[in-house]
Amino acid sequence: MHPFEKPAPAPATELAEFSVVSPSIGAKRPVGLVWLVFYWLFAGLVLLYSGGICAGVGTFMGGGIGNAPKMFGPSNVGELGGQMLLMEFMGVLLFHYGLLLMVACYGLWTFRRWGLSLARGLAIAFVVVNILCFVIALVYRTGIVVSVVGVFISAGIVVYLYGSANLRDHLQRYIRTNGLRGDAWSQYK
Repeated sequence: MHPFEKPAPAPATELAEFSVVSPSIGAKRPVGLVWLVFYWLFAGLVLLYSGGICAGVGTFMGGGIGNAPKMFGPSNVGELGGQMLLMEFMGVLLFHYGLLLMVACYGLWTFRRWGLSLARGLAIAFVVVNILCFVIALVYRTGIVVSVVGVFISAGIVVYLYGSANLRDHLQRYIRTNGLRGDAWSQYK
């Protein structure tokens, strides 16, 4: 082959594996699913990072609560210890929620049977958390617009996961083509 000559294109079967469209089952992954997975991957990474920092700071600053008198003096032990314990708890909670988001992304991306169930549960939890954030924003009268946007995004994800016939059809078609039992998806109709 000449150095300036372009190589011949790969056959269509090899290209189908790397593209979004597969001729055997139609669109391999719906566009909504791709957006959801990338959104949740980003959110999961942010939650893992911020949860780790909160848990670390809560542990370090609280010093395991028993070390608080040595670090901050005996007068601040009760208030500071409680705040650091809460910060540590919230950090651990955020970290695990981010981890669950990433596991759900894997389940959705690889069309695992448990992926859709986990994603639906996490989406409902996300709606509840965003509604609580909205109520807190109303009480403190700050961040109302951001919390409203959060409620609409999380509600849209729930509507997509529960109401998208396109997503359900693609999951069923994928399971049938790969020789897996498709009757397990009948509960998602």
